[in-house]
Amino acid sequence: MSEFTTWLSRQWLELCGFPANQQGLFLYLPGGGVKVAGACAGLNILLQLVVVALLFAKAFPMRRRWQNGLMLLIAPVLAVLINAMRIALLACINASGLPHKQWWFEFLHDSWGGLVFAVVAMQLFVWLYVYWLARQVAALGSR
Repeated sequence: MSEFTTWLSRQWLELCGFPANQQGLFLYLPGGGVKVAGACAGLNILLQLVVVALLFAKAFPMRRRWQNGLMLLIAPVLAVLINAMRIALLACINASGLPHKQWWFEFLHDSWGGLVFAVVAMQLFVWLYVYWLARQVAALGSR
C-alpha cells in the first residue's frame, strides 16, 4: 500500500506541475523528499471511512443494494486520494525553503494537523452520501 500511495502522490505532484521522482517508497522533489512507510500509507483513514460507510449503509440505506455497495467502494478510494494529497504536501514542505518547515512537517505528519486530512475525507464522503440520499428522497416525492 505504501508504494501505491507514493505513486499516487507523485501523480498529484506531476499534475500540479512539480518535477517529482519516485524510487520505491521514496518520493523526491528538487530540494528534498519523503519516505512513505507504515502509517503514512493511510490505512487508518481508509479503515475509518469504510467503517463510516458501513454505518451509513445500515443506518441510512439507499433504495438499492448496489448503491450501498458503490458507496462502500467510493469510501476507500476517497481516503487513498486524500492521503496521497497529504503525502504530496509533506514532500513539498520538505523540499521547500520555508523558515519553519520542520515544524510544519511534524505538525502535518504527527500532530493534529494530520487529522485535518482525515476530517476532509470524512466530510467529502458524508456530503456525497447525503447528496445521493437526498436525490433519492426527492425522486420518491415526485412520483
